[in-house]
Amino acid sequence: MYTILIVEDEPHIRKGIISMVDWSSLQVTVIGEAGNGADALALMEQQAPDLLLTDIEMPRMNGLELIRTTQERGWNITPLILSGHDQFHYTKQALKLGISDYILKPCRPGEIQEVISNAILNRQQRSNEQENISLLKKNWVQGLPYMKNQVLSRWFQHASNPVEDRPRQAAQLEMKLRSEKLTLFLLRFDSSSFANPNYSESDAELIRFAACNILQEVVPAEFMPYCEIVRVGDDIAIVGNVESVSGNVLSMAFLQEKLESLQKLLQSYLKVSLSIGISASVHPLDTLHIAFQEACEALRQKFFRGSGGIYFWEQHKDTPVQVAPNRKTELALHENKLLEQLRAGKFSEAIDEMDEWLALLQQLEDTSAVQLHTMSLLTKMSDIVDQPEHQAEWGNTSAALISRYSALESFDDVAKLISEMIRQLVDMLHMGKPLHKSVVLAKQYMEANYRHNLTVESVSKEIFVSPNYLSTLFKQEMGIRFLDYLHQYRIQQAKALLLDTDMKIYHVAKSCGYNDEKHFTKMFKKWTGVNPSEFK
Repeated sequence: MYTILIVEDEPHIRKGIISMVDWSSLQVTVIGEAGNGADALALMEQQAPDLLLTDIEMPRMNGLELIRTTQERGWNITPLILSGHDQFHYTKQALKLGISDYILKPCRPGEIQEVISNAILNRQQRSNEQENISLLKKNWVQGLPYMKNQVLSRWFQHASNPVEDRPRQAAQLEMKLRSEKLTLFLLRFDSSSFANPNYSESDAELIRFAACNILQEVVPAEFMPYCEIVRVGDDIAIVGNVESVSGNVLSMAFLQEKLESLQKLLQSYLKVSLSIGISASVHPLDTLHIAFQEACEALRQKFFRGSGGIYFWEQHKDTPVQVAPNRKTELALHENKLLEQLRAGKFSEAIDEMDEWLALLQQLEDTSAVQLHTMSLLTKMSDIVDQPEHQAEWGNTSAALISRYSALESFDDVAKLISEMIRQLVDMLHMGKPLHKSVVLAKQYMEANYRHNLTVESVSKEIFVSPNYLSTLFKQEMGIRFLDYLHQYRIQQAKALLLDTDMKIYHVAKSCGYNDEKHFTKMFKKWTGVNPSEFK
């Protein structure tokens, strides 16, 4: 249903129009009438009509002035002229105001009805067009992040081709980027972020989505107003201009501080840990694929330096890997000694030999070489058991351990995997055999006093043996170092407190023998792969 206001200074004409036109067939309601433009304007201020049928020549305010005023006020009114004047200057003014229907008096009611019917059809058409335009704009706005993500992901993988105009495409997609001196930040969730067994893949995806939203709010406001944040698989990429107001590139120290704040923020809100690789700060849009490669290369430092770090490509690009020419020979010698000691049941010596082998392996600074040597050792260890009663069990146990290698994220994880394999080998071979009395006493004392400051010296004193004897005996009987066993026992107690109580982390640390919360957090992450706050 539409509404109309009739404005005509001759009362009999005005009344005739109102009474003689079949308004109901048009689905139009007359909401008022006026004898001049000023009175009509006062009525419209109370209720603006959809249609306005007005004379031109009227006292106080003529019809053209009335129409012009409604347009200036932004009212959505369709104007129609009804006049006895057909002079050119009136027609010209009417066209300027966008009036397409001009009815000359005298006229029949049918003529008025036809003009109003056409006006309604035109109004409906304009309304439909505006709705379509609004829908297109809405779809464009909603689809813009997806299109940006697709385009930037392609630019990260491929060089620009000769006919490609990336600055123009970036402008069309409303990317908040300057085309020169771009830096790429690649954020990778550490495996500990989704270690919770209750997390499904959809839970992990929700966390990634929430992390993107937080970054989109914080990064532009904190230090990089010109940037775009997109998903690249399970990673998050931030590409932008790291420049100060004066145009100078922000320092690494400043970026380090801001990125550490981001890590803490995401850890606080989402309980996740991220490692960040950063490219050089000199890339135009055409070489974003190189920036992406640099960020990926920087992230490889995570393997040797641990999870949760911030790695700048520029800090490592010129650092050559110095490997002694006889390193492979040394590794092979230590590997053979380690295997010989395991076969001979000399587990204490084997653990010491493992430390030597790991120290040499870490110096390679090459993830491929580390994998090659580690898989070689693990495979040989899987064949070390020759007792028929243990071969099947050890085959299954060692195969399960070896299958975990592909999920390891750091060199520390490699060291823990090899240590665990040795310990499980010792446990299996000692199954059914009584532990040495001194080891039993040491374990009992540790488990009763783990809340206090314990050392191998203090425990050995309590059970009347020398520290060196206890240390060697513990490795031989348990397949693990004394202090490692103590830390693992303490962490097990801490996990129970974190899950079953509301104790603060520093209280849990103190209750488990750690007076320093930072040291407790470091040990907890070493043995569980997550921070205490993430575990809780």
